[in-house]
Amino acid sequence: MGSVSSSAISSALPAFSSGGDPKPDVYQILLDSFGRPDYLRSRWGVDVGPIEEALVERGFEVIPGARSNYDATYLSVPSMLNMNYLDPLSAIMKDSESLEPLHDLIAANVVMRRFRDDGYRTIVFGGAYSATQELTEVDECHCGPLLFGEFEMTLLSFLPFNRIGLGGLELKPHRQRVIEGFSLQ
Repeated sequence: MGSVSSSAISSALPAFSSGGDPKPDVYQILLDSFGRPDYLRSRWGVDVGPIEEALVERGFEVIPGARSNYDATYLSVPSMLNMNYLDPLSAIMKDSESLEPLHDLIAANVVMRRFRDDGYRTIVFGGAYSATQELTEVDECHCGPLLFGEFEMTLLSFLPFNRIGLGGLELKPHRQRVIEGFSLQ
């Protein structure tokens, strides 16, 4: 298993440039593991229409049929935050199983760096995802410590008492951060 430097990763991805237009307020809301509204309706009979409507009424753009570049969070988030596919990394990472290069891409990502360089104030509300604990390009991170990270949750899934569950204990800190994030003004 090899290690890949973040400078090698950065140089493998094309640069981003923006125009000189006036700067609007920008919000990116990523609800990890939350299906698209049309899929939730057709597959599970869950109607999140009122949530979509409330966002649109507040000026948000809800993109119909939106899809992620990848089917795994560890690939989707760095791709999104660096505005690029991760294909160039395959030559650098080769057969490495390390997630460190992906963590590095998330921690020092192009999008947040560009917003900061353009005078924006960046605020992140991180969930139960260890990669958001290491963001370096933000002004403020509401990314409190995790009770259980990815490793601990994977380990717990193999233990016999997993079948009885933890009564939601493992999700309580994540749930609280989400509630606090949406209630901040």
